[in-house]
Amino acid sequence: MCTLALAGAGLQGISAVMGLQAKAANSKMQQALSDRQAKIEDATGLYNATRHEEKINQVLGQQVAAAGASGMSTDTEVAADTLSEGDLDIRAIRWQSNLAADTNRFEAKMHGVNAKQSRSAMPFAFAAPLIGELGSFASSFSGGGSGGGATGR
Repeated sequence: MCTLALAGAGLQGISAVMGLQAKAANSKMQQALSDRQAKIEDATGLYNATRHEEKINQVLGQQVAAAGASGMSTDTEVAADTLSEGDLDIRAIRWQSNLAADTNRFEAKMHGVNAKQSRSAMPFAFAAPLIGELGSFASSFSGGGSGGGATGR
């Protein structure tokens, strides 16, 4: 009976280790996905900021051309306002993409920690059912209140 119980505990331990291996592999995959998403956010922010800067330059060129065609001075406050607001927009685009990328980098670190913790718990997950079963087996020899001692007669 003891051999069968220990075999069952061993299977429980193996099953627990396999579950933790799957959890660690999933966490590593999530880490890679979050790292990739952070890189995409960085690239997207750079692209969007560059595109916005190109649009600002185009609008500024149109303003200068329109002012020149109408005989007005091309040194206007409108052009300065366009550049100033455009700069604020570009900073906002970059800030937003940096925030999203940083969030993804943090998630990647968190998934890496989860994978490491899962791998660290594997020996304990395997040993716990075996130790529990050995403890139950050992307590069956200690008398455990089953009347196995002297009765005083």
